[in-house]
Amino acid sequence: MKTAPEDFVSASTLAGLLTSANREQEAIPLYTKMLGQTAFPPAVRANIRVRLGDLYRKQGNKTEAAGHYREALKLNPDDTAASGGLKKLDAM
Repeated sequence: MKTAPEDFVSASTLAGLLTSANREQEAIPLYTKMLGQTAFPPAVRANIRVRLGDLYRKQGNKTEAAGHYREALKLNPDDTAASGGLKKLDAM
């Protein structure tokens, strides 16, 4: 994937559509590839981590989900979606 913003937006949109269509297995590699986009602010990269965490949590993979939520909090300590994701994992 290139670092051009339009490529990022296209990939993010496609990943979101796949997720909405319950095609999480196809969305995960797109989000994972987007993690390499270091040109974008930490908050954007944290959001990608949260999305991955949510997908893994939905699949019941607590270890992967927790790892992504924790990485999101390293990038953006105030990320309420990441901290909320960890709380949801604790409740599982």
